[in-house]
This record gives sequence, structure tokens and C-alpha cells, in this order.
Amino acid sequence: MIWIIVIIVTFVIAGIIAWASEKDNETGSTKTGSTPETKSVVTMSFTDGGKPPLDPNHVLYSRECLPAEREKEVITVDEDGIPNFRFKKWKKQLVPWVPEGVINPSSRLLYKYDVFIFDVRGRTHHEEANRLAKFKIGESVILKREPWNEYDTNAIAVYDANGVGPVGYVNKLNAKRLAPRLAAGEKFATVVLREKPQIAVVPERFKDKLFGEITTIKELV
Repeated sequence: MIWIIVIIVTFVIAGIIAWASEKDNETGSTKTGSTPETKSVVTMSFTDGGKPPLDPNHVLYSRECLPAEREKEVITVDEDGIPNFRFKKWKKQLVPWVPEGVINPSSRLLYKYDVFIFDVRGRTHHEEANRLAKFKIGESVILKREPWNEYDTNAIAVYDANGVGPVGYVNKLNAKRLAPRLAAGEKFATVVLREKPQIAVVPERFKDKLFGEITTIKELV
């Protein structure tokens, strides 16, 4: 009986040794043989001062616009107080343009020339109205003051050209600038610059010069 037990133990030990050797070979082939499959990594090299390349489908990048200090040099007003830039179409947006280049729609200078540009705020609180409202570039919108608004007595609600809304509000800073003038009866023109929507508000007498002949910019300066 003893010799039978010895034989069985010997076979078991031999099997364990063979299994361990096979696993070691598998590990060794992974390390020294073919490279295991890995996820590919996409890298980008930037040639423009470390900035990512421009997306051809974008609307407008701020770095495509004139620098703020350059804006001060190129914006002038005529004898009627109307600024010299004109709105032109760039892809899916209207932008203020001068021969030297594009004025950033977010420029902090524009309000000084009575041109107020803003993205409609608070749209997430008016989802149904935003679903139904239609905003087309170049068309107007309707502004309605809400002096009773408990959050801001200068609040100005935005409706589409057909009166659907409110879809949101003029941002607080521009509402503060515009509300007293609207209350005093001053007439303003409104124009959709992009369907987000982004809106421009200008004195009515500015509209024909700023938006009278909208052409397309084929290439930015």
C-alpha cells in the first residue's frame, strides 16, 4: 500500500510542477513576445502658441476677433453718433465687422456705442417656450419689461417674433442699462445674431446702417 501512495504523490507533484512551468511560460511570452493589445491614445500637437487648432464647424472663436486694444483704435462714430462697424454673416452668426477685422460680440466696448449684445439667460426655466419658439438669424425678437419682477425690477423678458415666450431674459447688466430707456419710451431694434439665441439691441435709428446690407464674410482678416 505504501508504494501505491508514493506513486500517487509523485504523480501529483509532477503535475503541479508542469502546471507552474506552463504558467511561467505564458507570462514570459507576454513580457518578451508580442505586445498585448492596448487602447490607442490620440494626441494633438498645437502650432498656434500652444492653442488647439480651429474647428472648421465652429461659429466664432474670440482669438479670431480683434484684440480689445485694437478695437479702441478702429471703432469710430459718424456725425449722427452711429458706430462705423456693420454686421456681416460669418457661418451661422452675424458679427460686428470693420475692414480691419471682426469685433468680438462679447466686447466690453460695444455698450458705449449703444450696441447691446447678449445670450438669452434663464432658458432652462422656460423649456416649453424654448421648444416652441423660433429664432431665425436676422429676424427680430420682442422685449417686454417686468418692473414687478421680484428678482429684478429691471428684468426684461425675451419673446420670439411671434410672441412665443418668455424664453428667457436679457442679462442683468444690460437689463439695467436698457430698462430705464425703454421705460422712457425710447425705441430700440432687436436682431437675432445666432439661433442660440444671441440678440443684438440697438437704437432704432441705428438699424438701417448696422444691419441694412448684410453680406457674408468669406474669410476673416
